[in-house]
Amino acid sequence: MEFVIFLIVASLLFTLSVTILSYFAQKEVGDAGYAARRVLDPVLNSSIILVIVGVLTLESVSAYIEDLVVRILGERISGWIGLPVWTVLFVITLILTGKWIASKFSKLTKSPKSESFAANCWYGYWTLSILSYLAGGLIGFLFIAIPNILLFLGGLYYISDFILPLPDKRKRVDQLKAFRCLITFSMGTNYPYYFVDDNDELKEYVKGNRSQQFFGGPGFVYTNCHQAVFITDDGTNSRVAEPGLTFTKRMEQVSKIIDLRPQVRAFPVETLTKDGIPTDVVTFVPVRIDQDDKEIELGKSFPFQKRAVYKALFDAPIRREQDKEKSGQKYEWNGGPKDGLIPLLGKRIMQDIISHYDVDNLCEPNDPRVKIADKMKEEIKKVLESRGLKLIGGGISNLMPPNGILERRLENWQTQWKAKIEEITEKEKTHRMLALGEARVDAEKEIVESGQNIEQNKDLQLASVLRFINSLTKWDTDKSE
Repeated sequence: MEFVIFLIVASLLFTLSVTILSYFAQKEVGDAGYAARRVLDPVLNSSIILVIVGVLTLESVSAYIEDLVVRILGERISGWIGLPVWTVLFVITLILTGKWIASKFSKLTKSPKSESFAANCWYGYWTLSILSYLAGGLIGFLFIAIPNILLFLGGLYYISDFILPLPDKRKRVDQLKAFRCLITFSMGTNYPYYFVDDNDELKEYVKGNRSQQFFGGPGFVYTNCHQAVFITDDGTNSRVAEPGLTFTKRMEQVSKIIDLRPQVRAFPVETLTKDGIPTDVVTFVPVRIDQDDKEIELGKSFPFQKRAVYKALFDAPIRREQDKEKSGQKYEWNGGPKDGLIPLLGKRIMQDIISHYDVDNLCEPNDPRVKIADKMKEEIKKVLESRGLKLIGGGISNLMPPNGILERRLENWQTQWKAKIEEITEKEKTHRMLALGEARVDAEKEIVESGQNIEQNKDLQLASVLRFINSLTKWDTDKSE
């Protein structure tokens, strides 16, 4: 009678454990009550069958076999045969029942791997239960088997904290998910496990069925400290996860990895000046996802604003091209020189700024590049802020007209400067000649006025003065020539 009570208690305990486990495992992915009932039916039926078989074999089959053996072998050796025969029958019933439960569980989970998992759990549970019962009866089962099972499950829960790098913010909640990852991975009902490799590429290291409903998930994605994750499902739900470890739910998939580091985009711009001269300039625009003025701290991930990520991803313009493959795609904020949002906006702004300058203004001694770069940064900053991006610098290269245009402009400048030099030279020569003529007239006038006072050596003094004036005039003429 005690063994029958043991079978009933052990069967009910196994049924209750599996039902509770299925309820909490299904709670996040669907109807937990429905899942618990689906598990309860085959487990409870198999447990009832096991109890009935155990009772029948204990009372009827054992007595029949013992009576048969007495008739054949005699009473002396018949006493110890009934128990082995009953044991064999009970073990066969236990094995067949375990296979039936495992096949039912495999059909529910739609995973071949879960069949071996369920069978191993069934055999391990009953082996430990029977050994503890043989060691101490019903008391042995209650105080040996049950504590060991709880200790085993508690140990799995404890080591799940060390299997995955869980964040500190929600450690208890995430540890439960890590424990579920350990169980569902063993059953083959996990969702995909993603990692970002050293080349910043997303890789699916462990495959999984993200639509798995019964005993499914969770999955996870693990990124570096400078990478946020944009996660979507097949509907309209989406979310932005922080760098590090992020668990995924049913139907969720990793849509995009967002690099939070500063991104520098350099792109050539073809412009036209105010006087219609084509000019090439390379523009440099460093940007990053807006981090709300938070500083980067050592040992922590890159800060960012989640709403800024939404703006950067969804406020991008759509490409309209004749190529059907490219048409309809977005200009991504971190795209390259040909398909990126930054080059698209920067080219328009630079073309508008250069159109207000002519070539002579661009090539003035006072370099206008600083003024042009400041104007470019001011304009592009306004556009980027509305899209969740922050400008952290910028600049332009030398302004380069085409070679033929540049050579012609140099020749024109050379001709203009030569004409200016000749004009200045002629003006200076004329000015000197006029000054010398006035000096000669003034000198002669002064000599005539002072001639009355010359009494001695009159002719000699006059000749000396005139000779001096002629020499000065000749020297100036030779110097000008």
